[in-house]
Amino acid sequence: MATTALPRGQQVTASQRRPEWIKSLQHDLGIHLFLGLGLLLSAIPIFFMVNISFKNPGQFLTDPLGITFPLHWDNWVIAFNVIKRSLMNTALIASAV
Repeated sequence: MATTALPRGQQVTASQRRPEWIKSLQHDLGIHLFLGLGLLLSAIPIFFMVNISFKNPGQFLTDPLGITFPLHWDNWVIAFNVIKRSLMNTALIASAV
């Protein structure tokens, strides 16, 4: 690593000694925090949607936001049976194009 001599009486400040990646991180910290908050806010509804899909009506009325056991996979089977024909139609049309 090359060093350069400073004029007499001039000191190197702490911010001048930082590597470039740290300077870049400090510059973009606000953007990263904002994007992380947006990611968290958009992931929460998806978590609740999947969580509720594993509950029967009694579990939902008892604890609508918490994770309850046993998980009811039959909700997913019923949902797949409802959309199965539409999925097959979509696959057929997509493969024909």
